[in-house]
Amino acid sequence: MKSTLNAFLAFIFLLASVSKSFTQAVNVNDSLALVDLYNSTNGASWSDHMNWLTTAPVSTWHGIQVSSGRVTQINLLVSNLTVSVPSSLGKFIPIANFAVR
Repeated sequence: MKSTLNAFLAFIFLLASVSKSFTQAVNVNDSLALVDLYNSTNGASWSDHMNWLTTAPVSTWHGIQVSSGRVTQINLLVSNLTVSVPSSLGKFIPIANFAVR
């Protein structure tokens, strides 16, 4: 019985750790720059703008990868993207990859 309880508690701890990593807070300047990107490129008309400008964690926004609370990759493979990249994207330090196709 004790080993079952220990296994269950270990599972709960692991689940909490994984859940925390998916919902980690993102740098405020990064999230504001993403909002600028969305608004300046007519994000509402993108073919895929899943979770953008919602209460979902930034790491779940389509095309966004986050590591240690910073946006590390923007990969927007969407159609209907009006290309007008805002200057606020310069706030990302560093961006490993920015791709718009």
